[in-house]
Amino acid sequence: QVSQGDKVIKQSKLNAFLDTFQTVLVEYPTISSQNREHIDKILKECTDLVNVLLNQILSYLEDEATSPEGGVNQVFNKIINVAELILRDEKYRETLRDTPLVINQVLSLLEKV
Repeated sequence: QVSQGDKVIKQSKLNAFLDTFQTVLVEYPTISSQNREHIDKILKECTDLVNVLLNQILSYLEDEATSPEGGVNQVFNKIINVAELILRDEKYRETLRDTPLVINQVLSLLEKV
């Protein structure tokens, strides 16, 4: 069983990662071409990240992410925002087409929330 302290640390690290990743994706169009090459090497393939984010969304929904605690809601919202930013790229929309079960689960759980 995961302790409350471990959950807080995990959420904090996830929160920091999501903030950084979201900032890079939002600012990407304004980055110089030289720096864009470096970022492209890092962000070259986000398919696994999309799958992880979708599974995190499922996990949060199943654990009732809408609890009044607030911390989970903040991380949950960031997960959705980062997933949306990634999925604006057509090649990652293919990932969604390949995982209809996950999408149906997310939609089903969202209807219940």
